[in-house]
Amino acid sequence: MPYLEKKELQKIGTGKTPTKTPSPKVEKKDMSILEGKPYIPVRGRGGAVEKIKKGPAYTAFSGKKYSPREMEALAKKTLEKAGSYYQRGERSSVLKMLKQKLSDPKVSWKEKGEIKNQIKYFEKRL
Repeated sequence: MPYLEKKELQKIGTGKTPTKTPSPKVEKKDMSILEGKPYIPVRGRGGAVEKIKKGPAYTAFSGKKYSPREMEALAKKTLEKAGSYYQRGERSSVLKMLKQKLSDPKVSWKEKGEIKNQIKYFEKRL
């Protein structure tokens, strides 16, 4: 095809301006215990306590890994203020409660280390 014919074909075109192809959207997977739902029950089948119990093990400040029963007790103790349903907005109140315990002057250093680990763990899981 001669050079001039190519130029003429380029001029004719379709009359549309070139469009940008949209970039592929990367969906963020919800890694919290809510799994994309607006709320879940605290106790019962499929509840927040059960999901924390079955999730990755919590390592205590002393280096000891918690058993599933200990994980369940920790989750019940932490989520006791959430009521019967745990919602996305309650994450901040649970973490705030733990941080208030951290600033309590009556708490020993060992307990403060434990609370810091709990905050780190629950920031990832809740």
